[in-house]
Amino acid sequence: MSRYSRRFFALAVGLAPTFSVLTGSLPQAAQAQNAPAPNSKRSQLPRPARGIPSGANLGARTLIGPDDVLSISVLRHPEFSATDVVVPGNGLVALPVIGIVSAAGKSIAQFDAEITRRLKVRLLRPEVSVSITKPAPRPVYVVGQVRSPGVLEFKNDWRITQALAAAGGISVDSDLAAVAVSRGSKTVLDTPLLPILRSPSGPENIALRVGDTLRFYERVVRVNVLGAVGKPGIYAIPRGSGVVEAIGLAGGPMEAASLTRATLSHSDGSVQRVDLYAALRQGKAAQNLKLREGDVLSVPEFKDRVSVLGAVKTPGFYGLEDGAKNRVADILARAGSASNDAALTRATLRRANGQIVTLNLYRLLVLGENDNNLPLLAGDVLSIPESRGITVLGEVKTPGIYKIEEGTSPRASDALARAGGLNIKPEVARISVSRQDAKGRVFSLSLDAVGLLELSNPAQNSLLQDGDILSVSETKGVTVFINGQVKTPNAYVLKEGDGIAALLARAGGPTEDAALSRVAITARGGQTQTVNVASILLDGSNISLPLRDGDSVVVPRSVNRILIIGGVNKSGSYPVPEDRPMTIGEALTFAGGTSAGARAKEILIFRPVPGASPDSQASVQRLVFRLDKAENGQLAVVQPIFKGDVVYVPEAKVSSGSLGLLNSFLPAASFFLR
Repeated sequence: MSRYSRRFFALAVGLAPTFSVLTGSLPQAAQAQNAPAPNSKRSQLPRPARGIPSGANLGARTLIGPDDVLSISVLRHPEFSATDVVVPGNGLVALPVIGIVSAAGKSIAQFDAEITRRLKVRLLRPEVSVSITKPAPRPVYVVGQVRSPGVLEFKNDWRITQALAAAGGISVDSDLAAVAVSRGSKTVLDTPLLPILRSPSGPENIALRVGDTLRFYERVVRVNVLGAVGKPGIYAIPRGSGVVEAIGLAGGPMEAASLTRATLSHSDGSVQRVDLYAALRQGKAAQNLKLREGDVLSVPEFKDRVSVLGAVKTPGFYGLEDGAKNRVADILARAGSASNDAALTRATLRRANGQIVTLNLYRLLVLGENDNNLPLLAGDVLSIPESRGITVLGEVKTPGIYKIEEGTSPRASDALARAGGLNIKPEVARISVSRQDAKGRVFSLSLDAVGLLELSNPAQNSLLQDGDILSVSETKGVTVFINGQVKTPNAYVLKEGDGIAALLARAGGPTEDAALSRVAITARGGQTQTVNVASILLDGSNISLPLRDGDSVVVPRSVNRILIIGGVNKSGSYPVPEDRPMTIGEALTFAGGTSAGARAKEILIFRPVPGASPDSQASVQRLVFRLDKAENGQLAVVQPIFKGDVVYVPEAKVSSGSLGLLNSFLPAASFFLR
């Protein structure tokens, strides 16, 4: 050893006690320096999640944070060691000899390495051991609708579901529950809980941090539903729900609910009109108003009603649905539909203003035709009578009441057939139908038995209705003979009081040659009178003198005739109507039209001159009408012709037949054809 080395060693030995005294006081000074001041605020620095230490070195994964209590031991150098070092809020700790070191946010291994690095300035091979002897508290606050709310000790990798489980689970319906996570002054999450419970691995089940506050609550609002609903009361419904959901919880609207006049009253005093018909029946989302806490939904009663009476399963009063087009079929469905004995074809609808509308409900309910599905108004009365059938009385084989099948249209002959037919001859039978209308008035209709049963007059086979009364009685008959220009001359039995019109009908009607203006009626005693039957048939009146038993009627042949010759298919004489002139066109029609050899550019008319000698040429007037042009604004076919006229259609050569007919009818006119 050199002289200078021996001197330095002696100096170090002499100063060792002093250095030991100085260094021995440093840990206590460091403790005082690192201890937090009384009532000082705790630092708000974020703390990463970390495990709970047990006092041993926990390795690189454990991070040091504020309020952790540390122990730093330097092997064989207690003067560099320190115990019960509290990490302040700023994360900086004061250590002996080394001075100020940043601890917060570092793992134990990182903090160990930093101390070791700094001690290498003084020690050759420092051996440092760092441990957390008392970790800082790490709370998580769980409040609200859980079974055990309170402060929980944070665990590494905790998420919402782990904190909820540690708090005993949710205490309300999970369908309505929600969770809000607050971190510092911010809410980092506010969401329904059910999706998190169903999918714990989802993104909404966020990782928690020390100091987080979890608030579990019900996502509901409480509203009061009043009025015409199934179960009025106060209901808790999920936030964001509308009036449709509230009405559903209250049992739905009653039949008498006025859906278009509902109101929604808010806690601030404001009131909104709600069209529940549009929201419930038409599905219009704009009317499904969102509800708020304390809302009152009022559904008033709709007092407009109609009455359903008669043959229905449940007669009574029925409220009209507010906002809807209430129709006959809708109300009938609510009344249980018509009963089996309902007379569907005789239903009536009495309006509030007194108007009565007759309805055929068979067409509506059975055939599906909507003509009778009328809209209903307040105060209407819908009446469906019971089926009374058709009553057949009098001279029939089986009198009685006969039901008719709904939707059918029976006629008088059908009812008589079901009653077995008549007990008397049709000629002496009087048939009448009595009917009562919707206003209670009774009408009577007389039918001609002969025309009905012999099918000679289909108009007599009248349609019958439910409730009609068909009666058959016997009348005294008279026998009358008819001859002459009728289709079936014979003797006929007429009902007492029948006249010439009924007799002509029985005889098949007059022929074309009949002179109805000169019908002769001869009584049994020989008295004869001439009757103008043409006027009777035209105005539908009956002769004032009825026919009597034994009377004889002769219909003479008409002497008012014309002759049609020449180029026609059926030359001959034809009667002229007694009530009007005949036209050239009608005459050609009677004659079957022009023939193939006719030169039909013009037509000749030979007309007798009144007062002239029949054999002279002056007794005949010759008229020519062209068919190819109009004269005086009229075509030739509409020109009138009169009795005694001869119509000649020119032909290529005048035939002897035409001359013969002309000579027999109007001899003086034959001169013009030669």
